[in-house]
Amino acid sequence: MTSVQRLAPGSTVMAEDLLDLASLESGHLAVDLVDTDLCAIITEAVHTNTAPVAAKQLTMTAHLPDRLDLHADPSRLRQVADNLLSNAIKYTPAGGTITVTAGLDDTGQKIVWTVADTGIGIPRAERPRLFRRFYRASTALNKRIPGCGLGLVIIRTIVERHRGSITLAEHTGPGTTFVIRLPASAPTG
Repeated sequence: MTSVQRLAPGSTVMAEDLLDLASLESGHLAVDLVDTDLCAIITEAVHTNTAPVAAKQLTMTAHLPDRLDLHADPSRLRQVADNLLSNAIKYTPAGGTITVTAGLDDTGQKIVWTVADTGIGIPRAERPRLFRRFYRASTALNKRIPGCGLGLVIIRTIVERHRGSITLAEHTGPGTTFVIRLPASAPTG
């Protein structure tokens, strides 16, 4: 007789995240670069998240140009968009706002994509640890908001595989603003 163990709720997602992260970091998970439009990816992610936004009575707006062409893996960038929006929704109290922007920087060489919210924020002293595996900010732990601390590590790894960067913008007041910078032209080398 074979015994089947059931995983606790959330364990399957964490196991999938760990496998995904290990594959990304080791280079064994392909990042399939093609010509794509970042605005289309972000717009799809925003539309997919309208129900959870409405359920929490949040306001979500996107300020995007018609197109932002880049050489990237659209499914991986969609994963980044979904994860950032999911976090913004999860950590923003009812009645808050989420704002997504994207555009070219002053040089025209980089795309700057931001996801800002009026959520619980991350204490300044904890920000250097934000992109570490399993790290969860005290604000999330104190409010008992579920999570495993892998999402931002996966996002950072995907963005870096696209020769980009992700940072947490310095600001005062509630919430967080994540800033992603990606090359607007096809990577070389």
